[in-house]
Amino acid sequence: MSLNLEIWRDGDYLLVEVSGEYSLFGFKELTKRMRLEAQEQKLSHLMIDLTQVTGDVENWEGEHLGEYVAISSQHKLKSAIIVQGIDVAQTFEAVVTNRGTDLRVFSDRESALQWLNEENQ
Repeated sequence: MSLNLEIWRDGDYLLVEVSGEYSLFGFKELTKRMRLEAQEQKLSHLMIDLTQVTGDVENWEGEHLGEYVAISSQHKLKSAIIVQGIDVAQTFEAVVTNRGTDLRVFSDRESALQWLNEENQ
């Protein structure tokens, strides 16, 4: 996997900081690892910071990843994702949320944390 992960518990949520070069395979592996870690720590909130990931993500990859995340969502997580380029991420968010997953994309950590701390919407 060409992605580097730093994972730790920050209060009631799991914080994952990701850096390195984007790859579709790497993001699928990332999804599995984050879900397993949250499940093991019995956490239901997840913040993923992707601002240090480099490389381009095609629209079709955003759709594909959205479907993959929605299908693999066995452990219910409220997930906030922080990105720099929001266009493809919004496609990803639309696909995931249309399939019932509680996930939002943000451009800054403060907004993501505020949303994670809100009661169920």
